[in-house]
Amino acid sequence: MATESNDQTVLNSDALGQIREINPEMGDVLVNQILQTYLDSSADLVKKIEAAINDEDAKSLQIAAHSLKSASASIGADSLSALCKVLEMSGNSGDLSQVRAVQNDANQHYQQVIAEIKKRLNQE
Repeated sequence: MATESNDQTVLNSDALGQIREINPEMGDVLVNQILQTYLDSSADLVKKIEAAINDEDAKSLQIAAHSLKSASASIGADSLSALCKVLEMSGNSGDLSQVRAVQNDANQHYQQVIAEIKKRLNQE
């Protein structure tokens, strides 16, 4: 199994390719704009997830995890999106017994995604 530190598994190139296909002439610009938007907005969602877990607020966890799940899926951060889905489902069910471990995994994946985005945007 490939490790998550492998750049190809951090961001699914197929998802980024689909974004490029929206406007073939400006595809790379569009991808960069979307990646920059993710970079600018996702940290707030991560903070909301952490606050919801700390406050044992299942509904807020469900909402924030859903938003980060969708945003991550749109840029091809599939592993992070899957972990956010688990957090979302936990929030939806109200069972927060396992969320701390999932959050720790999600945070590690999130840091890898951010590092890869910065690398792609030459912002290291």
